[in-house]
Amino acid sequence: MNRSYEDILDKERPKSGRIPMSMEQRAAQFSPFDALEGYEESIQETGRQTKEPVELMESAREEMDRVMAALRECWPQMPQVKITYFLADEKKEGGAYLEILGKVKNPGEVLDRLYLTSGEIILIQDIVKMEILSE
Repeated sequence: MNRSYEDILDKERPKSGRIPMSMEQRAAQFSPFDALEGYEESIQETGRQTKEPVELMESAREEMDRVMAALRECWPQMPQVKITYFLADEKKEGGAYLEILGKVKNPGEVLDRLYLTSGEIILIQDIVKMEILSE
């Protein structure tokens, strides 16, 4: 059985009613499938390092008391301070030591935390070092 296709060789290809996909849509069909959703983030979180808070020695506490007293005395001039403090991690044990520059709102009213003009609130018990940069 010899079949000839001469009757359809010169005809135009039939068009479908569909709108063709963009290249991005076509590529998305072949993108990798994440069978374990969240696995990569979990691995990164497990490997993330935190530090343990240190207990201040008596001499460091006394120095902090001196700096706080000096801050109360020169407060009306709103001096710039540099604070190093411990911030506990929300997801795991430990945390990180951060350093911030700012101006303290009225330190005379402070009981257990410092309020900075930038809106930051730092617990005094978490401060490991503080220095007045300008008066």
